[in-house]
Amino acid sequence: MEADDFYSQNSVSDIIAAHLKSLLLLFEQYYPEHEDPWRQNMWTVNPFIEHKETALSHEETLQLTELSSDKGLESTFNSMRNSKFWIRMKNEYPNLHEIATRFLLCFSTIYLCETAFSAMTVLKVKERNRLQLSVSVWISLQFIPELIS
Repeated sequence: MEADDFYSQNSVSDIIAAHLKSLLLLFEQYYPEHEDPWRQNMWTVNPFIEHKETALSHEETLQLTELSSDKGLESTFNSMRNSKFWIRMKNEYPNLHEIATRFLLCFSTIYLCETAFSAMTVLKVKERNRLQLSVSVWISLQFIPELIS
């Protein structure tokens, strides 16, 4: 009876809003904003705008300042995806390249794992139970190019 009174007194949108607020509080409790690694590494998204908070060393900050003042690199950055830009900066700014690729390309390894598990799922069906799974998965994943040099 109490639940019926609650629902009759509140609109569905109010209930949803209250639920979302409680989820936000829980999310902030588990993932505090001050511990967010992205907060101090937003320069990886666009190195050509000013970033007050960074987790860079003094040398890396100087490199970022040098990079961000280069108008030629800025036009290069604007003409491609930022992940490709940071890959191109490997020789010129190796420290910044390493940090940026760690943040920007973090999902590539997850992608490879998901691809492998999908291949395994397709292979591991009742009709193919006698296959040697390790060999079959290896053959199935041959189309993935080598990403790590």
